[in-house]
Amino acid sequence: MRQLGQELAGNVKWRRAMILDRLQWDLFRSIYRAERPHFSTFFLNSTAHFQHFHWREFEPELFKVQSSAEEQAAYGACILDGYRNMDRIVGQALELTGEGDNLVLLSALSQQPMLSHEDDGGRQIFRHRDIARLLAFAGVKEGWTYAPVMSQQFLLHFETEADAAAAALRMESLRLTDGRQVMWARQQGTTLDAGCMIERLATSEVLVTSPETNQPLPFAELFYPLAALRSGKHHPDGIFWIKGPGIRAQRMDERVSLRCVAPTLAELAEVQGRFSFPSIIEHDRIGVAA
Repeated sequence: MRQLGQELAGNVKWRRAMILDRLQWDLFRSIYRAERPHFSTFFLNSTAHFQHFHWREFEPELFKVQSSAEEQAAYGACILDGYRNMDRIVGQALELTGEGDNLVLLSALSQQPMLSHEDDGGRQIFRHRDIARLLAFAGVKEGWTYAPVMSQQFLLHFETEADAAAAALRMESLRLTDGRQVMWARQQGTTLDAGCMIERLATSEVLVTSPETNQPLPFAELFYPLAALRSGKHHPDGIFWIKGPGIRAQRMDERVSLRCVAPTLAELAEVQGRFSFPSIIEHDRIGVAA
């Protein structure tokens, strides 16, 4: 209720992502206290969203394409606020676990500013408006199941691999009037990983053509731009931090392979498994913060 009240006075709607974090954590914490599971995981992603779309306001001096003064005032601190929100949850997780529990903080990736598109005016992501209308325009026959992923990306599930292959061909045949391909559609068995691959439009009057239909449609009728230019991208380095009984704090100098995560978690949970890569926990229970 406080959030909704603040939205009446200023541009703080973006904070809803952090409220979703807290709602999910409250639910997780309640179930954890009631069930006391042997192994559990909790995932958050709000700060990554802020980094993807508001690094331009966070460090405006790095970018050629500048956001407005109003946008910088509204979003300049959102990345740090996201980290503070997550840090409070980490503190509550520490309070929730006992001396005999293992607690792992893990991020497969981190982020960095995206500067590769500044000379082109910045990277703009476009998302479909109506998936049924888009697929009908492309000539994809019915019988698919839609599952959104993130931003412009989504999955389509089909009954047969032949149907998936035919749909991929039709979706990737969509073209702008300047010849650019509109969508990607990567097939994995009966599933397509798809989305809009356009990152910049010359004008708002661009048309989309399909070999399956005779009438082109304005791009703006099929897709809409997300609110902000993309200004953050993934970085391969992440966090792997462990706290547990018999594990003493130590920072590792070398990077830990992502493929060491599963055997390490299995060892912490005392689960036997066969892995190609070793656990990073030594026999004297050395922990890492790298």
